[in-house]
Amino acid sequence: MMMVANAPTLAGPPPTDDLGDKAASGLLRRLVTANVASSNCAGYEVSNAQWKFVVDTADQVANQLGLDSAGYDERYYGPAFDALDDDPQFCETQGPLVAPLIEEMVARGGTIDKYKAGG
Repeated sequence: MMMVANAPTLAGPPPTDDLGDKAASGLLRRLVTANVASSNCAGYEVSNAQWKFVVDTADQVANQLGLDSAGYDERYYGPAFDALDDDPQFCETQGPLVAPLIEEMVARGGTIDKYKAGG
C-alpha cells in the first residue's frame, strides 16, 4: 500500500472503547445535546466539519452501547429535543458547552481534518 505524503487523516472520532456503559451513556447525552444546540441555537453554530465530527462520534458511542436507531432516538435525541422545546434557557445553558466538548473530543484523539478534506 502506497502512502501519500499529504493525504488526509482518516482518524475521525476519538477512541471511546475505554469508556464503561455509564460514562459512554453520559458522553452520548452530551454529544446529542451539543448537536441539537449547535443546530438550533443562534450564535452556537458549528462548521459542517465540526457537526459531522460530533455526529460521527455520537454514532460511534451509540453503536458501542448497542443502541438501535429507535432506542437512540427515544433515549437520547427525544429528550434533547424536548429540552430544546421545554426549557427556555436551553440555548443559554447548552450552547456554550458545544465548543469545549469538541475540543475535549479532539484531546481524546479525534480529528476534524478528515471532514475538512471532504472525507
